[in-house]
Amino acid sequence: MKSYLDLLRHVRDHGHDHADRTGVGRRSVFGATLRFDLSEGFPFITTRWVNPKMFVAEMLFFTRGWTNVSKLHELGTKMWDGWAVKSDTVIGFVDKLVERKIIPEEARVPVLMEFPQDMVGEIGPMYGAMWRSWSRVSDQIQTPAIQRTVDQLPSDLVHNLTRAYQDLPDNVKAETTLEHWLLTNYYSHVDQLNELIWNLRQDPWSSRHCVTAFNPEYTPVPGYTPAENVLLQRGSLLPCHMDFQCMVSPPKEEGGKLRLSLRWSQRSVDVPIGLPTNISGYALLLSMLAHVTDMEPYELVFMGTDVHIYANQLDGVEEQLTREPLPLPSLWINPEQKDLFAFTLDDIRLDNYHSHDKINYPVAI
Repeated sequence: MKSYLDLLRHVRDHGHDHADRTGVGRRSVFGATLRFDLSEGFPFITTRWVNPKMFVAEMLFFTRGWTNVSKLHELGTKMWDGWAVKSDTVIGFVDKLVERKIIPEEARVPVLMEFPQDMVGEIGPMYGAMWRSWSRVSDQIQTPAIQRTVDQLPSDLVHNLTRAYQDLPDNVKAETTLEHWLLTNYYSHVDQLNELIWNLRQDPWSSRHCVTAFNPEYTPVPGYTPAENVLLQRGSLLPCHMDFQCMVSPPKEEGGKLRLSLRWSQRSVDVPIGLPTNISGYALLLSMLAHVTDMEPYELVFMGTDVHIYANQLDGVEEQLTREPLPLPSLWINPEQKDLFAFTLDDIRLDNYHSHDKINYPVAI
């Protein structure tokens, strides 16, 4: 992780200071790239202690397409709580609408009554929701001549969509059949992760192994908090990591497995807190994808645009840059688990992880 520390130092020494959305202020550079070879060890930060289960929980949250932080709580972390709808968010939001004369005072109580209680904990259509359930524009085009049946769907996609159906609440399953749900979801939504796995198996040499999390329809509205934007049916944030793409390379040795690489891009990333989690998270995703497609994980590439340190993180950065990186840990994945959407915390483990002491970096929301 020396290259990570070099980037941290570069932003500290050469970034420009400016105001930002959070009010904290930050020091930024424009554009940065990092590259990791997973055969040299799992890229995990060692110059400060990080909970090794946190990045696993977040990536499982994304790959399942979940949007409520209650699922993260079940996985043992509250890392997204600061952006989620709280029990008092609706009241403050409606008061703001009245104050700004968007709704009249007499509409305050009726509007409050309209908000469903299950909004608490939601972060909106972020990351996993986009990866697993992107709306198809083509579904608006009527094609009555096409007879759509389940047996026309790729078997791998049917298998994974069936697992997703089994995860639905009982009240949702009571309103539809499995067949109807499969057809509706396949033809009206794109499960990008499902299709990525299918395409990696069917056409590994393609240059189209792409997944995106950015949908401008859900861009947050300025002047509202992250949680209030969820109530506006937007994302709590504009996705920081916008997309990723995979590429397959020939085996290292004759008779070996194909090698899978992954590049992800971020429009915005704070180097002390966010980037280490993103590096390990996407290294895990690459490893999981390689595992379920019977490939070897190879190169991981990060490309960032606004790469920054928040003003209240600079003291911690000085401390971290005095520390020497330790040997990288290794990643263990349950060899019996071949379903990307069925992984649990017990299927993934970081071995031989050693680190320096924790640094209490503040989080800017």
